[in-house]
Amino acid sequence: MKAVPVIFLDRDGVINRPARPHEYITRREDFVILPGVYGALRMLRESGFRIFIVTNQRCIARGIASREEIDALHGWMTEDFAANGCFVDGVFVCPHGDDDNCSCRKPKPGLLCQVQRDIETAEGLTVDKTHSWMIGDSLSDEKAGISYGVNTVLIGGEISPHNDGRIHITARDMLDSARKITEGRY
Repeated sequence: MKAVPVIFLDRDGVINRPARPHEYITRREDFVILPGVYGALRMLRESGFRIFIVTNQRCIARGIASREEIDALHGWMTEDFAANGCFVDGVFVCPHGDDDNCSCRKPKPGLLCQVQRDIETAEGLTVDKTHSWMIGDSLSDEKAGISYGVNTVLIGGEISPHNDGRIHITARDMLDSARKITEGRY
């Protein structure tokens, strides 16, 4: 099975401006794409990466938004990306809360595993973990990437020391992440 390099992206705080504490981004008018995201997505795609968004959306479990509303928001987001010359391969959502003990809520690697199963089933490809990256803005994103076995980028934070044979770096934002990955600056 051919292996392809994949970028796994968190959503809030990486792609769009995060909500205030204890609030959620559930509506298009509140979804503000961060500076540099379009350029970063184009740069990563041109470098041969497949791009998947993997996002925890506890607002569904809490009844603040329905799955259909979140899916519609993601539909708008991917259309906006396309209108700006960007493309993502898919959006994977964990709709569960902290207490649901699911396998897909980051820091567990379930969403990343779902991506792998999806491309294996649909395309006969698998994830090249050696050359793939999880980009997020929280330790739960970093832990999901480490558990799944890919390199990680933590935006705006300090990574904890790891000795697992993978690359773990920090970046200012999505564009800085893309530059470091594509230029091998780690």
